[in-house]
Amino acid sequence: MKIEMYSKDNCSQCVSAAQWLTSQGLPLQTLKLDIDFSRETLLSIFPRALPIPNFL
Repeated sequence: MKIEMYSKDNCSQCVSAAQWLTSQGLPLQTLKLDIDFSRETLLSIFPRALPIPNFL
């Protein structure tokens, strides 16, 4: 199982989520807003989930 976390800079919830997932030994790929994906891409994947982080 591979977890993709859609995150952004300066997001304390993203940092906490990544630390917890890593501490549980779960494989995590972190994707950053405006670097790895656009806002439009995020909304097409998660049309109703506006807060970040989001997971896939």
